[in-house]
Amino acid sequence: MKKLLTILAIFLFSIVGVFAADQTLVAGHIYDMENNPIDNAYVRVTCYHNEIPTIQDTYTLENGAYSVLFSDRDCTGGDNVEIYAEAEGIGSGTAWGVVNPDKTAELNVSFVNLSIPEFGLIGGVIGILGSSAGFLFLRRKHN
Repeated sequence: MKKLLTILAIFLFSIVGVFAADQTLVAGHIYDMENNPIDNAYVRVTCYHNEIPTIQDTYTLENGAYSVLFSDRDCTGGDNVEIYAEAEGIGSGTAWGVVNPDKTAELNVSFVNLSIPEFGLIGGVIGILGSSAGFLFLRRKHN
């Protein structure tokens, strides 16, 4: 009986090893602008294998960690990987990387807050400056 259990255990570990060898792990963390981990952020992982994209969606854990597994036919060593993450009320971010030869990739994403003035404000300022310059030009010409 003991010999049978040993053989069964070896067989099961062999099966697990075979299935694990046929997968690629992409994992990392998602951070906000202050480098704090983001809980429950949406994460889209895209692997480009032979220029064909395969997408996996997931959410981060409380510590900002995410992970997805791809089969070797969809993603393997040397393939390009894109990580897109977003969190409601916080923002979004993107990271790119390459899968390592051991079929793992660790990619972290940090959100960036870029403030871009409204185009209406810029247009208004340009209009005021142009009007002022025109007024001064005409006033000089008449004097």
